[in-house]
Amino acid sequence: MRLLSLFLFFTCVVLISGCGSETELSVEPTMAKDEPETTPFFNQFMACKAGPEYSEENMRNIITEFNTLNISDQVAWMGGYEPIEGQDTDGWWEVQWMSAEAAEAGWAMWSEDQEAQDWVERSKSVLECDGSTLFGYEAYFPAPESVALPDFKTYAAAEIPCKFNDGKTEEDLASFVGEFNDWLTQSGSDEKFAYGIYMPTGEDQADFYWFNWFRDFASMDRGSENWELNGQEMSAILNEISTCADPNLYNGAEFYIADTN
Repeated sequence: MRLLSLFLFFTCVVLISGCGSETELSVEPTMAKDEPETTPFFNQFMACKAGPEYSEENMRNIITEFNTLNISDQVAWMGGYEPIEGQDTDGWWEVQWMSAEAAEAGWAMWSEDQEAQDWVERSKSVLECDGSTLFGYEAYFPAPESVALPDFKTYAAAEIPCKFNDGKTEEDLASFVGEFNDWLTQSGSDEKFAYGIYMPTGEDQADFYWFNWFRDFASMDRGSENWELNGQEMSAILNEISTCADPNLYNGAEFYIADTN
């Protein structure tokens, strides 16, 4: 059963947030004038699949129940990703923590909370997530305010795994981010979007992941057309720094946001 419908019937508003060696990325150099806060979050992903008793109503019910549980005040946001048809990848539940230390303490609290564990058991027949394997990242969201994607209930996401080319480092990527933000404010595109850079904190096939989030895939297509027409110079710079694979594409939506709970 496809997971798409799991993510299309939630009532929350989307907050665009969001597995290698330990790295740290500073995105401060040459940032655009309206640069946002660049302190990283600690984001974790776990793989999920639809259970045998999945239905839209049951999914809504378990998410409603989830939002009544004692969730750590160090959780900023949670959301889900469902791969589009034809993509050979898992569905994902993403948890955005204020820090890695907060995540460790939060999971310990969760495991000792009987109501939470009862919810886990009840929800497995609807949505089953593999909490035994968590993929952790330092996550940066440096898009300038002027292009920021407004809140949406659902979103289209592109996850792009990248490896640094020989001799290139996080410093080169940070320098590119500054130039890219300047380009965003001058590109003339009306498409609002957000992007994130995820640096793995454990073993991973990629050195970093670049995420793009758009309101929907039509908006993503228009943004891609603008990039192809006007972003050749930026693309060449990024290609000198890293080699990136084809993106994994997802439909997604929010499960939880701290500001509204």
